[in-house]
Amino acid sequence: MSLFFNLMNAGDGNRSRDELVAELEALRRRLAEAEKAAARLEQAEEASRWKEGAHQEVQRLVHLGSWDWNTVTNELAWSDEVYRIFGLTPQQFGATFDAFLESVHPDDRQAVIDAVNASLADPEVPYNIEHRVVRPDGSERLVHERGQVTFDDDGNPVRMIGTVHDVTELREAEFRYRTVADFTYDWEYWRSADGRLLYLSPSCKRISGYAPEEFIADQDLMRELILPEDREAWDDHRLEAERTPGIHEVRFRIRTRDGEVRWLEHLCQPVTARGGKLLGIRATNRDVTVRERTAAEAAQLRQQLLHSGRVAAMGELAASLAHELTQPLAAILSNAQAALRLLAAEPPDVEEVRASLADIVDDDKRAADVIKGVRALLKRGEADYAAVDANDVVRQVAALARNEALARRVDINLELADRLTPVLGDRVQLQQVILNLLLNALEIMAEEEGGPREIVVRTAERAGKNVLVAVQDSGPGIDAARAESLFDPFFTTKGEGLGMGLAIGRTIVERHGGRIWFENNADRGATFFVSLPVSGGKTA
Repeated sequence: MSLFFNLMNAGDGNRSRDELVAELEALRRRLAEAEKAAARLEQAEEASRWKEGAHQEVQRLVHLGSWDWNTVTNELAWSDEVYRIFGLTPQQFGATFDAFLESVHPDDRQAVIDAVNASLADPEVPYNIEHRVVRPDGSERLVHERGQVTFDDDGNPVRMIGTVHDVTELREAEFRYRTVADFTYDWEYWRSADGRLLYLSPSCKRISGYAPEEFIADQDLMRELILPEDREAWDDHRLEAERTPGIHEVRFRIRTRDGEVRWLEHLCQPVTARGGKLLGIRATNRDVTVRERTAAEAAQLRQQLLHSGRVAAMGELAASLAHELTQPLAAILSNAQAALRLLAAEPPDVEEVRASLADIVDDDKRAADVIKGVRALLKRGEADYAAVDANDVVRQVAALARNEALARRVDINLELADRLTPVLGDRVQLQQVILNLLLNALEIMAEEEGGPREIVVRTAERAGKNVLVAVQDSGPGIDAARAESLFDPFFTTKGEGLGMGLAIGRTIVERHGGRIWFENNADRGATFFVSLPVSGGKTA
């Protein structure tokens, strides 16, 4: 109040009371604005201090410090994190470029000087280098430095700012991974998100004949090594691996530097950031050439074994087949001789000659059908899968075994379904299975004295999913003690048998996606069942 009255009484008599009040109000407003400005300034300073503290905390967490070098005065300012990385305090550091060089490892010092000079001389050359730092306690850290130079209007460098990143733990982790990868037997590699090969383990040279640096220099080399017929599968695999997560696998062949073809089993997995961004592809190539060759040799041996089984089966039918061929050949000879006599008559009986010749044609077809069936069973080669009518297979096999059954005084009766959906399989191999079951049944029936001597072959279809072929005999049945070993290789109940027929049969049926088993009949004998999945296609 005293200030107010003093203001009211101050000045000359020419100033009115109202003017003094207005002046006082203006002073009050300016004071309030000054107080608000001071508060805002204090808040801004507090925010600045907070940001600076947060910035320092972030630098500490990521081991990334910043520096500012005045190239004119040679004054070098470090952030707190740089001091921590170098193991120094502000009191220990001389705050100059020369003081910084004293902490650089002697072996790396010249490289740092050269990198700095290159950036100071050319605005287009950024400062970018990794080097070692020696702390006062003698320990070493590996740092990655980046910097940018500011030039004045005359093109002279005046300031250089940058960052220093402690990458010691990162490089040690990379070294441990690289050590493991370098000594692994497989061909390991890392591909960046843009498709560039960044690292390959030394095993790539042992497998392909090409060194890692050759793949790095020629980014297309790996695809060029893949055989042309496998490149499409490789290209599709790469696209899928880049687009979908998880482990992806593909097998392909390469041609090595010395011309050898090798099989590789390739596994890879995309590596992504938490947000899903692709960082690169981690992959391995395993040389499976020996395994593939072994598998091919095993497949060849299986084919030879199957062929041997068919040859053995045909050997058992040799006498019957000879008789089967003798009949039409004898008929052909008889009809040919009759035709000659008819032609020699006066006048020649042309109609009778024509009839004899027609009989010769029919008998020739009979003989040809027998030979065709034998040749099919004896044929070598890979499995030829097609839609097959099981009824046709049974009829053809029964025709081949007919004379053998007559010789053993056994009846073969067919009870075939009217219509069957085709099964997908190799006709010759399926004939081999049914023929072996028939021959086994014939041998068992030959040992029986008295009672019915009959084999019944039935076909049926189950719910449109499977075709069933059943071979039922009226022999003594299967001894329970032998039942578990019946399908084992080299297990036989025959004196001269090899014990491979049923084992081969099971292999064939299982490769067709089916099942083979047996059951003893309620009265006498046993029944062998072959179940095969239908194909739904047209018969071959």
